[in-house]
Amino acid sequence: MIRRTRFDLRKAEERAHILLGLKIAIENIDAVIALIKASRIRGGEDGPVREFKLTEIQAQAILDMRLQRLTGLERDKIIAEYEETLREITPLERDPGSEIPGDADHPG
Repeated sequence: MIRRTRFDLRKAEERAHILLGLKIAIENIDAVIALIKASRIRGGEDGPVREFKLTEIQAQAILDMRLQRLTGLERDKIIAEYEETLREITPLERDPGSEIPGDADHPG
């Protein structure tokens, strides 16, 4: 049970990390688009990685995402998923034997 909880915690933290990068991109969409157009998004010293303090994983997630997901209604979905993921992380950090409420694998 504890091993599974640690696994769930690690996966949730990884997802939250990516979602945080997408949230930063959404909040700075015009600057991110300009940097992508200038082909400077890759590399630790270039583009959003440096300007917005993103990791390479976050920058790659931004590149991999279709532009339309970063605009319009998808913005709300990304932010909601980020907030939900953070809510899932909290009890897992508090108690390694805890379960995720509402999770089919972990009845709560």
